[in-house]
This record gives sequence, structure tokens and C-alpha cells, in this order.
Amino acid sequence: MDDYEVVASDGRGVVEEQGPLRVVISFDRPFGRSRVRQRLILRAGSARLDFDIDIDWQERDRVLKVSFPLAIHTDHSVAEIQYGHVRRPTHRNTSWDAARFEVPIHRWIDLSEADYGAALLNNGIFGCDVLGNRLRLTLLKSASAPDPVADVGIHRRTFSLFPHPGATLDGRVNDEALALNSPLIVRDGAPDGPSEASWLSVDQPAVTLEAFKRSEDGKHLVMRWLEAGGRRANASIHTTLPGVSFGEAELLENACPADRNEGLREFEPFEVRTFRTP
Repeated sequence: MDDYEVVASDGRGVVEEQGPLRVVISFDRPFGRSRVRQRLILRAGSARLDFDIDIDWQERDRVLKVSFPLAIHTDHSVAEIQYGHVRRPTHRNTSWDAARFEVPIHRWIDLSEADYGAALLNNGIFGCDVLGNRLRLTLLKSASAPDPVADVGIHRRTFSLFPHPGATLDGRVNDEALALNSPLIVRDGAPDGPSEASWLSVDQPAVTLEAFKRSEDGKHLVMRWLEAGGRRANASIHTTLPGVSFGEAELLENACPADRNEGLREFEPFEVRTFRTP
């Protein structure tokens, strides 16, 4: 059994915000010489439970984790890696399994049955461990070496619990992780032109835009798309930029001799494709 202490569970909850769009409840939890302020956020129309945590950490040689025991029965987890995802066992039956007491993830890790699951989404927290139906994110390590004051100070962590119907790929886990990491920014003002418009759009939810930028030589616009679901996809990509067209390019942003398909883009599983202006 893990040797751990629980950060004070008797912290009193305070309703900070209660409106038609969201509800925010905060908890102030002391631990040793440290203090953890946890805000739970529920948004209207969203299945996510968001956590926004401020940590004043003054401990040494202690690891701070957040734990979610889930009512999910499965023998493997699915975690995002760069431009893909990987399956790992949730048990420690072998020495190889036991050595993976902590594993790296990118924006999400998911436990799913055939028709239901729950994902733990994160924003810049890359250490995780899984055992049975328990998911844990590592928030702070505070090791003594090589830096004797590592992690001492003020920190902010953001993550989310996302229950969903369907298995991992059908539950829009990747979409919610993108939304957590790149939230909409609301600004005051009046729209200039059409009230609804998008420079780029695609008709396949598993095909995601990973980059939209100037080319490295500064002469072209470049967009890079990824098939993130691990399935073949025929995607139609549209742009509303006036007078702009995109042709296929290499990852180094050199134009290909001929575009494979001017209209429908055929993506292989986890394929990354680059397009640029002439």
C-alpha cells in the first residue's frame, strides 16, 4: 500500500460564484507549513468538473498528488502522447509494470469501458500514475537534489475530470482537452463584419489543427493538421481567407511537387500533414 498523508479534508467550502453560466466552490486546506486553495468549477452545458488550485508549498522531500478513484472497470489506460496516444496496463503484475509507477502524459489520460469512461485532463501537468481504477496526477515533487529548494513557493495547477459516454475515441476526450488548454477568450467590443466566421474549418472532429503560422522563411502561411484518433479519415478542409489557397508541403515546409488531392484530404491514422500557400 502507498505510504501517504491526506491533505486536510475538513476544509470548509465557500460558494464564490453562483450564476447562470457557472458555479465556483472554493476550499482552503492546510498541510504542514503549506496551504492549498482549491476551486471547483462547474459550467453550464459542460460535463467537465474543472479544478483551479493555488498552492503555497513549503515542504521538502514530499510529493503532492491529486487522486481520483473511478467507478470504471478496465485493464488498461489510454494516454495522449505527442501526435498520438498509447495504451498501458492498469495493473502491476510484472516487474515491468511495477517500474511504471509514474508515466508521462500530455493533455489527457482516460479509463473507459465499452460504452462509458472518465478522463483526467490537464494543463501542463505531465506526471501521472495509474493503479486499478485510480488515476493520480503529480502536482509537485519538491525533491532535495539537485535543487534543495525545488518547488518551494507559489504554484497554480489546472486540471479537469471529464466523464463521457462511449469509449475514449468516441467520447470527445481530445476535444475537451484542447478546450481546457486553449479556452475561448471573451473580450468587450462589437464584431467587425460577420458575427460568425472562422478562418479554417474541417468536417472531421478527429482531425485537429496543430499549427497555423508563417513559414520559417517568412514568405508563406503554413497550417499543420493531425489525425488524432488513430483512424483513417477523409477530411474536407476549408478556409475563408480571401484569395488564399493551400497546397501540400513537407514537414520542412517545402512545397510538394503535386498535391495528393486538391479537395478531400485523406489522412492515415495519426498522420501529420502540412499545407502552405504558394
